[in-house]
Amino acid sequence: MKKYIVSILATLLFTLLSSCLTEEPPFTDNGNFGIVELDLAARTTSTPYAVRDITRPAGASVDVPVVVNYTGVNGTPADVQVTLELHNRAVTTYASATSTKLTILPDGSYELPASNTVVIPKGEKKATYTIKVSGAHLNDSISYALGVRIASTTGGIISGNYSAGVYRLIP
Repeated sequence: MKKYIVSILATLLFTLLSSCLTEEPPFTDNGNFGIVELDLAARTTSTPYAVRDITRPAGASVDVPVVVNYTGVNGTPADVQVTLELHNRAVTTYASATSTKLTILPDGSYELPASNTVVIPKGEKKATYTIKVSGAHLNDSISYALGVRIASTTGGIISGNYSAGVYRLIP
């Protein structure tokens, strides 16, 4: 009987103490603590960056969709502007850490959108920034890659794990 009373008292004490916490949870209905991240495949702790593989048929041009995700419960509380930038150091770091042979896309083989800012509309969770890659002057036997990272955002917190990634174009 004493065992049950002690168990009930411990549960009651835990419940009372945990209800006194004033900290808000990481995701709120207002989206105050939403996380802004690149929508990439899961990565392991042994890889420094997550990777998105894109198949590149021989000589063909392809679009590289860089999807930005907002993790708030109800989407963004207002329009959120996310500024992206090329981060090709991610490519060299990833290639070195994983012993993967990758070549950074040469200048002139890709076209960035007119603005480096993408907007996630109020209430939405995703926006796409599309990089156009021309296959005309690329070697069809080489895997090329671009690194992209989130430079800044007007809402939410930039993810620590998925703020940068590698977009690998596989022949």
